[in-house]
Amino acid sequence: LQDFIIEESLVPMAQHYGIRDDNLLAELHQMRRLLERKKEKGETVSSALELLFMLKPYKDSFADIYKLLRISVTLPVTSVSCERSFSCINLACLSIHAERTKALDVQKIVDSFALNHGNRGIYTLLE
Repeated sequence: LQDFIIEESLVPMAQHYGIRDDNLLAELHQMRRLLERKKEKGETVSSALELLFMLKPYKDSFADIYKLLRISVTLPVTSVSCERSFSCINLACLSIHAERTKALDVQKIVDSFALNHGNRGIYTLLE
C-alpha cells in the first residue's frame, strides 16, 4: 500500500491512463490526511483493496485515485492464472484423446522440448 500512495510510483500509471498530475497530487494530499485521521482512530488500511473499499463513499472526491485503485486491483500481477488455465485445457485434451495420449513417446517429447528450448532445467529432472 505504501508504494501505491508514493507519487513517483503512481504518476507514471496516472499518465498512462490520462490522469492529470495536478489533480492526482491534490487527491493524494487529501487522501494522506484522510489516512492519518483513520490511523488516529485506530483504523488501519494495509492493502490497495482495503483502500479501495475505504474510498468508495468518497469516490467522487477521489475520482482519479479511485480509478487507479480499481485498475490496480483488477490487473493481474502475473500471468500464472492464464498459464494455469492453459495447463487445464491441455490436460483435458489429453484426457479426451486418451488413446492417442497413450501412444505418445514421452521421452521423445522431452528430448524435443530440451533441444528446442535451451536450458530450462529439464536435464536435472531427468538425471
